[in-house]
Amino acid sequence: MYDLIKPFIFLLPAETAHSLGMLCVKFIGFLHRFGIWPRPHWAKHPKLQTNTPFGKISSPLGLAAGLDKNAQGLWGWQALGFGFVEVGTATPVAQPGNPKPRLFRYVRHQAIVNRMGFNNIGVKAIAENVRRAKKNGLQIKIGGNIGKNFSTPSDQAGEDYKRAAIEFSDCVDYLVINVSSPNTPGLRDLQSEKNLDELVSAVRSVVTDIPLFIKVAPDNQAKFIDGVLNVARKHMVCGIICGNTLANHASAYGLSDREILVLPNGGLSGRPVFSTNLALTQAYVEKSNSMLIIGVGGIADTKQAMSYFQAGAGLIQVYTGFIFGGPRLIKNILKDLAKA
Repeated sequence: MYDLIKPFIFLLPAETAHSLGMLCVKFIGFLHRFGIWPRPHWAKHPKLQTNTPFGKISSPLGLAAGLDKNAQGLWGWQALGFGFVEVGTATPVAQPGNPKPRLFRYVRHQAIVNRMGFNNIGVKAIAENVRRAKKNGLQIKIGGNIGKNFSTPSDQAGEDYKRAAIEFSDCVDYLVINVSSPNTPGLRDLQSEKNLDELVSAVRSVVTDIPLFIKVAPDNQAKFIDGVLNVARKHMVCGIICGNTLANHASAYGLSDREILVLPNGGLSGRPVFSTNLALTQAYVEKSNSMLIIGVGGIADTKQAMSYFQAGAGLIQVYTGFIFGGPRLIKNILKDLAKA
């Protein structure tokens, strides 16, 4: 069905198409809740069940943060076959994000550039959406991705992360400290060991019993990796999510110099960032000594998904690949994983 409506959706501006797509996911979720759209059998294969720090999940394939920022399509994601879903990035105070246009789609390369800027309804409202879904019987695991408000100075970021963590603490299965978005000024500077140590300490001071992850960026990864892992070990962080969108477009794969030159500012995702984020995952796997690494970035087919597992990732997440591939991508990955 997605293949039939995709050409019409892609005629719309990217952000309008995203909103329409979320309406479709919510409608699927409505049908799922009432038994009309059952969870597919290939998403329930016993070989796919995976033990994680946040409990057993039906499969190691999750939805990355950013697609369902406000936790409005949780039932739909469950119906479509995901093993876990990450909501957010959530900030303490609701914010509109950056001015439009801020989302750009490149069909030929199956890529997206975004500079959304953590647009969300605020962590309190997002957490309430999660609580309501779980109260009504939602079964998949939910992660809460947290960040700072645009107007919060970097030296006060810890307070924002604390407030968001407290609000999520009674409803999500794991928390993610996001220091990897290129669209909030000063956020990636929080990846430095000193800043990250203060940030994780702040979160740990209010939340001690929820699995905690750090989401890192692919840009300049060699500069930060040792410091990130030192902080992760010090505070018993469960794992690292590798990675996020690519700010340095020149590091992308498969784009000509001219194409790179005309790309708008913002984070690049999709096929062109696969190699960069896979290398990021490999680097963390090699240095982390069995810490759980979640691979995300550029997964557009089963072969690329398998590459992350072969690199040592324990779980994977998709975002842009789902936008271009639709539910068929989930089905193909999970069926091939069950065979493997």
